[in-house]
Amino acid sequence: MDHNYSGILVYLQQAGGGIFSGSMELLAKAIELTQEDPEAEVYAVTAGPLSEEGLAKQLAGYGIRRLFLYSIPADGASLHALSADLVYDAICQCRPAVVLISATIEGRILAPALGIRCGTGVTADCTGLRLEPGQRLIQTRPAFGGNVLADIATEHSRPQIATVRPGIFDPAAPHSGSEAIPYECTRLTAANAAPFALLSHHPRHPGISIESADRIVAIGAGVRSREDIQLFEDFAAQIGAVLACSRKITEKGWLTPDRQIGLSGRSVAPKLLILCGISGSVQFLAGIRRASNIIAINKDPDAPIRAAADLFVEGDVYEFLPALSRLLREE
Repeated sequence: MDHNYSGILVYLQQAGGGIFSGSMELLAKAIELTQEDPEAEVYAVTAGPLSEEGLAKQLAGYGIRRLFLYSIPADGASLHALSADLVYDAICQCRPAVVLISATIEGRILAPALGIRCGTGVTADCTGLRLEPGQRLIQTRPAFGGNVLADIATEHSRPQIATVRPGIFDPAAPHSGSEAIPYECTRLTAANAAPFALLSHHPRHPGISIESADRIVAIGAGVRSREDIQLFEDFAAQIGAVLACSRKITEKGWLTPDRQIGLSGRSVAPKLLILCGISGSVQFLAGIRRASNIIAINKDPDAPIRAAADLFVEGDVYEFLPALSRLLREE
């Protein structure tokens, strides 16, 4: 193994006129991981229409050692067709021991392409990361259908590449008094452009975003029928919450995948999360780690969700929820 690799490179995905929140979470984690190793620097690479000046405002004070900026017009070449080339170029220049990528659609295309380029392994959908001596990255992710958490290490090749689902880590906060970021800028020309263009982007369900919701009511296998979902929709509307679900509800086709919480769905961080008839699998629990207050309603006193809940209500959700709804109306 070549030991001349050091530091962490974070791929900063551009979205909505700025840096995607999931990428900022990885930036925070990279800074945390390098605190104990004075030789480990944090690097970042991004590609898209954002200007150097615009990025400087968003990234000032984060302590990045070096930023690789590849400028692509908003209406130009498809980023999916170019990003592997660009990030690989940044890897060759800074030779990081670790590369972190958010597990978005873009990131899931990029990471394996980089793994092939670099001749190294990729660990997907990590839920935990820690850095051991020698900048050996321990990557934690569910295995065997989510029944166990496995620690994975890339022993014989570098860089170590990992993708992390958005919402797993807390976003970065700038540090006052940090030095300015030295930039390495590369501009693409028409000759570099791929024969693809992004003409427009339309979210499938505008207005529905469980990731950004402050209040969520989530339903699981305890819901008896599709028609019963209206009961939970009404209660969610009553308290100003968004309705979400576990994987079993999505698999039945009762709610769309953008409402699903868990490793195969979305990670959420609401101030209030009410769980109705959800047992609490490892995969589901990984998606609610950042929820502030969790109320779980379940008939099974031994349901795993009990250990994760701030308040556990042992009872039938079909009896408890209507009673709670009436009480709230009276209040």
